[in-house]
Amino acid sequence: MVSAHDHNWVEEHRGIFADKESIRYYYQEIFAVLVRQNLVPGPTLEIGSGPGFLSDIVEEVVTSDIYAYPGVNVVCDAHNLLFPDNSFANVFFVDVLHHLKSPLICFREISRVLRSGGRLVMIEPYTTPLSRIFYRYIHHEYCYLPGDVWNMAFPEGKDPMIGNAEIPRACLVDHSGPVMGESPSAGLRLRKILLFGGLSYLLTGGFRKWQFPTALIRLLYQVETKTGSLWAPLAATRCLAVMERSR
Repeated sequence: MVSAHDHNWVEEHRGIFADKESIRYYYQEIFAVLVRQNLVPGPTLEIGSGPGFLSDIVEEVVTSDIYAYPGVNVVCDAHNLLFPDNSFANVFFVDVLHHLKSPLICFREISRVLRSGGRLVMIEPYTTPLSRIFYRYIHHEYCYLPGDVWNMAFPEGKDPMIGNAEIPRACLVDHSGPVMGESPSAGLRLRKILLFGGLSYLLTGGFRKWQFPTALIRLLYQVETKTGSLWAPLAATRCLAVMERSR
């Protein structure tokens, strides 16, 4: 069942997305392009489709979410994907990993439904020395390192909408053992991680109602792209990660 609160969340985000050129620029010209560039040909599953901002970026997309929002093809939990083995060439999501109670269980499920050589492509928050200040003291979600990030990142009964911005870096960098080596325990091997989205992302205002001019954000992003090695390890707010199921 989807509560009125959940419906309101979707409608509120869709309304802000329609009104804000800056956030549409980031999703349609940055997030969508980064995801699409890293997919392989074949059927694709989107997890956490929610308001549906990226569901049309490639053909053969099956949308899924924990709630039955309009446009969601399959309602299921990311920890228990309701698809046969080897169903997809790709799985992608935006802002899902940092909401997961058990990333290890979810990644194993994704590995199961992926074909040999299939890819998981994700975009998530990323904590750096400067962005951690933003996520910890300004952003509305949590930002702390769980005691067992892979198996129990949140306590039982956690609201699926609650997130923790520290989880992606912990899983992908600081405690990345389950996604490393030739036979990773998560079933997926980390192939690439790209840090991006400094001041240009912050100036969009996210899904709050304020924003800076899109022309300024576009210019800043172009500068950030050319100078990423200088600033991203210190101030990136976002990461793209590409994982692959072993062949």
